[in-house]
Amino acid sequence: MKNLLLLLSIFLSSLVYCQDNSIIVWEASNKLTWDDFQGATDSKDKGFGDAITSYRIKIIPEQVTVDKNDIIQGEINITVQAEFDKKISWSLAKFDTVVLAHEQIHFDIAELYARKIRMKFSENILAQKITYNHFWIDYKILWDECSIFQKRFDSKTDHGRNNEQNKIWRQLVSEELRKH
Repeated sequence: MKNLLLLLSIFLSSLVYCQDNSIIVWEASNKLTWDDFQGATDSKDKGFGDAITSYRIKIIPEQVTVDKNDIIQGEINITVQAEFDKKISWSLAKFDTVVLAHEQIHFDIAELYARKIRMKFSENILAQKITYNHFWIDYKILWDECSIFQKRFDSKTDHGRNNEQNKIWRQLVSEELRKH
């Protein structure tokens, strides 16, 4: 009965989640537009730059059942995806194509790390490292690496103002996405 309730709960939350049109799941063929940046801004936001891309790397299902030894129970079918949140992402520079391209790279970096997390999770499953703790530690390490990579990207591109560096980073991230 517990398993049935868990499955029903996951199914219903998936239905609600799929209907949330404020979330964009990363796809190579679907590039961000300025219409996607729907978050509110005010004058205090200007200190953060011209735009903010709010992303997350989501693990689905969000909840799993574990036994007393922290081993994940049942078939391990985990999806990891990069998501863009329209309601939190904002821009003061709408119609500036250079800034939009820079924000797309932020989202692409999120996808790059989602792929790295998926790969690490697959390695865990193959190696029978199927405790919740293994997955959580690997996620946390790669999430932290993603944050550092994002900050370095902003630093090297002067938050998108250095167009030449934007081009270099766009190429670097594209190559990394092809590898993973």
